[in-house]
Amino acid sequence: MRILIIGFGSAGTRHAANAQALGHSVGVYDRDHDLRCAAAQAYSRVEANGCAFGVIDDGVRWRPEAVVVATPVHTHANVLLELREHGYAGPLFVEKPICDTLMAAHYFEKWPHSTTMVGYNLRWQPQARALRAGLVNSEAVSAARFGCVCNMADWPGHDYGEPLLEMSHEIDLALWCGAPDELTAVELDKDWAKLEFSSPDHRVDLCWSAAEPRYRRAWTIASERFNGSAWFDSPQALGEQMYRDELAHFLACAQAGVATECPFADGLAVLRICEQAK
Repeated sequence: MRILIIGFGSAGTRHAANAQALGHSVGVYDRDHDLRCAAAQAYSRVEANGCAFGVIDDGVRWRPEAVVVATPVHTHANVLLELREHGYAGPLFVEKPICDTLMAAHYFEKWPHSTTMVGYNLRWQPQARALRAGLVNSEAVSAARFGCVCNMADWPGHDYGEPLLEMSHEIDLALWCGAPDELTAVELDKDWAKLEFSSPDHRVDLCWSAAEPRYRRAWTIASERFNGSAWFDSPQALGEQMYRDELAHFLACAQAGVATECPFADGLAVLRICEQAK
């Protein structure tokens, strides 16, 4: 497939490399970087020429078959609008969080293609998948806790925005593991947040702190017939394969024209939880 990566920061660079490693043709575009050199050096077949769809290979127009948006969160809605204005209505992957306000939700709800995806790559982290599988297979009342502490000075997602948006990974994990879509308790400050979901069948607590001298991500799930936990002492400890697996899933769905496991609706569900907490 021909994949266009919009945004060439850390996430865009990773997606571009993974798409190429998966055997796809890759074009990149970023208004804030000179991608004529960057793209030509990393991906010799294509280069960006100043317009999201002005991607040219040896003078021949290069039209993408799937697009990945990896720009800052506050630009996502505008990028979707520009894509539609340029006539693109195909498979679309958007990095998390899906957007920074529910006012922009209609751009995502009305996307015309059946293949959409939000980049909550923790769903493809092997230990996260094992914990969820154990919970689902146990078919029992459960309690779960997902937590992360970090130092914002070296946190890889520091450009997301407020702590609630930073918690998008953990909120998505909670919903993915069966948490209800209504909060029952909220504690919120500028550097930390604690959210609680509860129902007769589930209780989920989320904790996030951005004012710590260290990084630690910890997950625990317990039910009548299942107990599991995982923890990570650095972002790198999560592993790199989950990023490639996530993108491979999106591109396989794009080729088949079917829905992904994490469509735009899931990203908007996370954003609605953030809005509830405010």
